[in-house]
Amino acid sequence: MHVESNDILAYLDALPSDADSIFPQTPEERAIVDATLMLENDQHFALREITMGFIFAKRFSKLNAYGLDSGSLISDKC
Repeated sequence: MHVESNDILAYLDALPSDADSIFPQTPEERAIVDATLMLENDQHFALREITMGFIFAKRFSKLNAYGLDSGSLISDKC
């Protein structure tokens, strides 16, 4: 799923149209959809972190050898 897919759905739904909304209209049903979309979004980021950790583990360990941790982009040691 594309990272911004939830935002794209909301954008498309907000466009002027004669078609019915793709989202439920009752607050209760909308809350369920919003919670589900947030869960999907959180899972996407968690899976990306896991995947990147396996794919790029060696590369990131080289950065750590230069004194860079995963949260820093610039270091005075480079």
